[in-house]
Amino acid sequence: MFNHIFYNGKILDVIALFFSSIQKDTEMPPISKTFKDRVVEAASIFIKKEGGNINYMKLVKLLYLADRLSIEENEVPITYDNFSAMPMGMVVSTTLDLAKNNKTISQWNESFETKNFFVSIKGEYPRLKKLCIEDVEILEKIYSKYGKLDQFQLAEITERVPEWKDPNGSSFPVEVKDLLLSMGKSEEDSERIESQILENSKLDSFFEK
Repeated sequence: MFNHIFYNGKILDVIALFFSSIQKDTEMPPISKTFKDRVVEAASIFIKKEGGNINYMKLVKLLYLADRLSIEENEVPITYDNFSAMPMGMVVSTTLDLAKNNKTISQWNESFETKNFFVSIKGEYPRLKKLCIEDVEILEKIYSKYGKLDQFQLAEITERVPEWKDPNGSSFPVEVKDLLLSMGKSEEDSERIESQILENSKLDSFFEK
């Protein structure tokens, strides 16, 4: 029998909390080269701060908050991952699939492994080649603010952001434009920033071929 916990006034199944309602692989856009490199470097920073392993729910929450802050302050994300609203708040959804071993990319598998809900470093930490100083500063700022919290406390925080809506046991994607609009950006600025982010990802992936 699965273990249960009491959360927000409801009895919830621990297994269901971690595994329910993620988008199907066929619904996800292709994984860009930009994402593959940057997410490994960003994840490695948080994993190193946690002593070599981190609860994967905590990881995807921290990465979401970092991407969110980066878009708000610098108009670009750090990971270029996709965002999803889930029953326990916002997540970076492709990274969640990687952490759950539902997706496979060589860059991730060479650096990390997941056992018992924890993502661990395999060997040496990857060198930071793709992340810029501003990216690292955002990651440091997020960990300084939220690093002492556990995955369930972070779930509550990512349920309080305005872009999250209760998916009622399911999940749904949150586009960059919708995120920006929830931050109070104008329709024009939101469309401009979203278009530039998509263009950055395409250009970076093209020149990496």
